Amino acid sequence: MKRYTLFAGVNGAGKTSIYKSVFFNENYIGKRINTDEMVARIGSWQDNNLQIKAGREAVKMIDYYIKNYI
Repeated sequence: MKRYTLFAGVNGAGKTSIYKSVFFNENYIGKRINTDEMVARIGSWQDNNLQIKAGREAVKMIDYYIKNYI
């Protein structure tokens, strides 16, 4: 059975810091979905529409990964 780890919280809560300290140090190889990074690739984090778009895309990606045992 696959294991999924979810880090959730408000901006600045330290989700990325926890991810990097826990998974990078253990040579973790896996999928990572980060809506902040998705928004940064296409525009500004201040654009609420892009944040919503990234959130919707993240939900689709999570659904796809779970359904396909990724």
